[in-house]
Amino acid sequence: MEANAHVLQKDDVPWDFRRAFIRSCQEEVSTPIRGTPKGQIPSWLRGCLLRNGPGKLVVGPDRYNHVFDGLAILQRFAIDENGGITYHSKFVRSEAYLKNTRANRIVVSEFGTVGHTDPCASIFDRLSSYFLPTFTDNTLVNVMPVGDEYYAMTETPYLHRIDPATLDTLSHFNLRDVVAVNSATAHPLLDPADGTTYNVGSSKDGYVVVQFPAGEDALRKAQVVATVPPRSRLHPGYVHSFGLTEHYIVILEQSLTVNILKAMIAPYRRKPFIECMEFDRDLPVSFVVIDKATGKRKQTKYVTESFFMFHHINAFEKDGHVVVDMCVHNDYATLSGLYTDESKRPKDDRSLCAAPRRYVLPVLTESAVREAGTNMVHLRETTATATSCEDGTVHLQHEDLRPKGSSFVCELPRLNNAYVGKAYRFFYAVAEEAGTPTSLVKVDTEQKSCQRYGMEGWVATEPEFVARPGASAEDDGVVLSVFLNDADDHRVTLVILDGARFEEVATVEFETPSVVTVSFHGWFDCVEREQAMS
Repeated sequence: MEANAHVLQKDDVPWDFRRAFIRSCQEEVSTPIRGTPKGQIPSWLRGCLLRNGPGKLVVGPDRYNHVFDGLAILQRFAIDENGGITYHSKFVRSEAYLKNTRANRIVVSEFGTVGHTDPCASIFDRLSSYFLPTFTDNTLVNVMPVGDEYYAMTETPYLHRIDPATLDTLSHFNLRDVVAVNSATAHPLLDPADGTTYNVGSSKDGYVVVQFPAGEDALRKAQVVATVPPRSRLHPGYVHSFGLTEHYIVILEQSLTVNILKAMIAPYRRKPFIECMEFDRDLPVSFVVIDKATGKRKQTKYVTESFFMFHHINAFEKDGHVVVDMCVHNDYATLSGLYTDESKRPKDDRSLCAAPRRYVLPVLTESAVREAGTNMVHLRETTATATSCEDGTVHLQHEDLRPKGSSFVCELPRLNNAYVGKAYRFFYAVAEEAGTPTSLVKVDTEQKSCQRYGMEGWVATEPEFVARPGASAEDDGVVLSVFLNDADDHRVTLVILDGARFEEVATVEFETPSVVTVSFHGWFDCVEREQAMS
């Protein structure tokens, strides 16, 4: 599946959320522009919202085949001391970006696209790339701090250090220089208890848990705290995110796996990585629970019915149980739904979003003698169950986190970062429901209620919660989200919602000189952190 020369038209795509993903930006907005505000921006809200996602889907005559291939572009919404807000954007200067730009076509292979032979490469370089194929360094998935520095990242071992003020690409980092991993998620988790950052990668030995200390030069101080063999070395599970609690790391071995043999020969057969992934409807999902202190895996096998998932919402411990919340897809058609070529997408207009679920693992009772068929969950506030089986496994049945009767689906969940790994009540996400436009949703996991916010003709993207300084309530703060105009790809609005009421506080609209593309993930860099880094 090589780079395609056909440019997809917006009208080929059925609805707003998916249409936003196929935009292509050719020119960055290197000089900050001011927006038009409406409403009252909170006086305490100072800093910048950083976003990362696929920016350029078309290079010269070529088009990427999948949304996960686009060349990374960073976007920055800066809020100054006077409440003024500016916007600018820059492409990440990865080797993939530089090589493609120099050749004026796609020469670096990505998740769903095989690149052409680089006409600018020497004969030696061409031979090296054939016999020693490498991962792309196109870091398009996330941007966030690790220690005291900001990095753009993807699911390969490569990261790019970013200046959060200018969006300049400062340096390139290969995680394999410090720890033995072949990949790593783009969703590291920052432990609010001590500032340690955790991530999960993969190696020939299995799933690898890596920790980075708080403070300076965190990446170079990385340490492996656990290595867990997969249930199949030839078909390890795909890991996009993971759960973190006070004492545990939770990794899902899901039904979507990577066929290692296919992956090894894919470069020589000129096949993209996506064709090395396989979904097994009969393969149950396995929850791997790892003790952070010892690096040892809990021996009990926790399993549930097959599914596919990208994002954990949160995880926490309560009364001897580990509670794991996530957004779950019934199958992996979501990946196919993100092809830029209409002929490769599912024929139905299924959503890109998922159902929010809760699973409860009784970790402190795993050694107790139990009769088969017994529900081991003793939390009265949940309907999730964990049933012991005759073979020693524990079968998990989820609880739906949506209000009774609700049918919305959601993705890109976020919460107050101070509650990562702790008992929490609220999460925020992008939501869809049949017959309604894309919106934001606030879900109350205790009261089983939700609030919605949307703008007709605009597409919501991942929400970001920013706590008010000195706040004691979990939802005391604001929710930021970037909305893209569905009809005009040069219009973008930063929406500011009250975190508790989930009502609009202010909006700032920008008319940009170039196309504004969708972003996947990001981070709010507050003034205090900016000052500490300067």
